[in-house]
Amino acid sequence: MGDRNVSRQEKIKHDFFLPPLMQHRYTLEKCIGEGAYGVVCAAKDNQTGQRVAIKRVLKVFEDVSEAVRILRELKFLRLLDGHPNVCKLVDVLVPSNKDNFDDVFLVMELMPTDLKRVLTKMPDELSDDHIRWIMYQVFCALNYIHSAKVLHRDLKPNNILINSDCDLRLCDFGLARAEFDTENIVNWTGYVETRWYRAPEIILTNYTRYSTSIDIWSAGCILGEMLNRGVPLFRGTNSPNQLEVIVKLLGKPTPEAISQVRSDRARALLMQMPARTTPKLEEIFPRAHPEALSLLKKLLEFDPRKRPSAAQVLDDPYFAKFRDRNKEFICKKVCDASEFDFERRRLSVADMRVLFWKEILLYHPELAQVQERSNYEMPSQADMMRSQWKQSMGKVDSRQYSSLPRERMTEMHDMYHEQIRQASEALNEQYSQGVAGKPARSGVVEVDNSLANLSVHEGVPEKGISPQNEEPMERTPHVTMGRNR
Repeated sequence: MGDRNVSRQEKIKHDFFLPPLMQHRYTLEKCIGEGAYGVVCAAKDNQTGQRVAIKRVLKVFEDVSEAVRILRELKFLRLLDGHPNVCKLVDVLVPSNKDNFDDVFLVMELMPTDLKRVLTKMPDELSDDHIRWIMYQVFCALNYIHSAKVLHRDLKPNNILINSDCDLRLCDFGLARAEFDTENIVNWTGYVETRWYRAPEIILTNYTRYSTSIDIWSAGCILGEMLNRGVPLFRGTNSPNQLEVIVKLLGKPTPEAISQVRSDRARALLMQMPARTTPKLEEIFPRAHPEALSLLKKLLEFDPRKRPSAAQVLDDPYFAKFRDRNKEFICKKVCDASEFDFERRRLSVADMRVLFWKEILLYHPELAQVQERSNYEMPSQADMMRSQWKQSMGKVDSRQYSSLPRERMTEMHDMYHEQIRQASEALNEQYSQGVAGKPARSGVVEVDNSLANLSVHEGVPEKGISPQNEEPMERTPHVTMGRNR
């Protein structure tokens, strides 16, 4: 079995970069994840010596709807760049042929684990200080993305990456949406763990408007799960049962709160539920700090209008001990609706390749400059038909061109690709001399057996968390690409 695994690893490493790519600065080390979406390999950045993860997303354009989803997530990662608690896409490798590529290669920082695995493997190791520090960073991230008018919509422990310093990254923007959308089609997956963190106002509905308060509810579920020693609070078996489980713990909501639920079916179900005596949170979480329970009640407010914003949560006394206002900055630029116009158009595979190519060039401005210098006018199909009609009527000399002649076009095409090649070589020369930009944090998980202690900076929790006997992860919770949902 061991030899078989070694041969499998070697084959993956051998085949990983087979699609034609321009030269880059990464050397593969080992495969750390496989799935329907593609393959993830650990690699070394030859410029900085840092370890990164490269995710090869397979056959991006096989399903245009999936390609749209992937492109949306790539845009969010770029637009939300700049906060230490939000994962960062470091690089996107450049295909050698912009008109004929099918796979996309994403470069991110390796992260040792995620909060879900911490809660599964060592729930009792989380001290009150650990929980405070983790949740503080979660709300710093939410405050940042909400200021950009972005809703995460899939906040859960799997999507919170964490390292041995207890630093975390919010990742997986596959379901994210910008708040400028006037109406939203909510294609909520039936995946059970996603349901457990879903706000009640969007249960049992697929077409609704919603606000950042849905992320606040999800964060409350995560806080409750940590207080509950890793056991999720609302483990509904289906959507109707999800509402029942919520009411069983929190009590029947008021008629005013029920009116905020979008689904007629859900409202009727809630109205029919009998009033019941619910246990106090102090009884459910006897070891929890009173400040934690006070915050939990605010986050799990049934009426979304009464939930606090992320900025208001940061003012809560629960976080006073670790508060650092330098981490609470907002995004400088609100997401522009024009970035997502492509979602409202019917696009072909060729259209999608062009959009992906443009996104890739944003990580390689030196190549974008080459392309800009090499642009030349190309006749459209309508131009050619119009020209042919005029020629047949004797109105235009047949030797006039609406564009460059074929011979000149071929020459320009060759010149363009030669400039691309030269720019790529120049860039690699910069990399070898250590001139190019330094890669930043991001969001790929690799289970690291050497992760000895999970602690918090400067006098936060003194007691670390020690993961034992971690197994290789099959899923890398970062840029999800849709197929594995």
